[in-house]
Amino acid sequence: MRNAAGASDHTASEDAAPTLVQVGRIGKPHSLDGTVKVIPTTDAPERFAAFRTVYIGRSPEQAAAHAVDDVRFQPHKKGTTVLLTLEAVADRTAAEALRRLAVYVPEEAFVLDDEEHFVHDLVGWAVCLNEGTPVGTLKAIMPLPGPDVLVIERENGTEAMVPFVEDFVPRIDSDAQRIYIEPIEGLLDADAADEVPPAP
Repeated sequence: MRNAAGASDHTASEDAAPTLVQVGRIGKPHSLDGTVKVIPTTDAPERFAAFRTVYIGRSPEQAAAHAVDDVRFQPHKKGTTVLLTLEAVADRTAAEALRRLAVYVPEEAFVLDDEEHFVHDLVGWAVCLNEGTPVGTLKAIMPLPGPDVLVIERENGTEAMVPFVEDFVPRIDSDAQRIYIEPIEGLLDADAADEVPPAP
């Protein structure tokens, strides 16, 4: 079970603009030459090595295309940071102006295998316990610095949040459009809706 990208949106112009998926968010400038740090929202940061153009903005509708000059990777305890050098971003001031903006690529830039899904494709799917008991419907996927979180709308109108990791989400049935979860005790209680348990 893998996520190809953290979020997806459609651009305003259906005729010319591609459908964009979010693959990261820009953090602090990395150096004086304009290189930026990108926090990936895809579970495969190495995908950035194949991107020749990225789109950067507050939303897909506002995103502007940037040619990629260089891509490097900075592993750390919590994952991998992508160091992105962009053709039109030549100094630290220009890099600082991009801070906190989202990084998008066209959806067609991804070739998915059988165990990968675009996050936006999962919204609206049924959520069940691993043995088949219905839980509710996937309302949204919340991107966080750690694992993303599934926001599940329960049949009684309450919400539950489940970390999107294999220990809690052991399988996804694409044919049935169903997500199976294995929650810890108390995770689906109404008073747990505002608390995200730590990923194992």
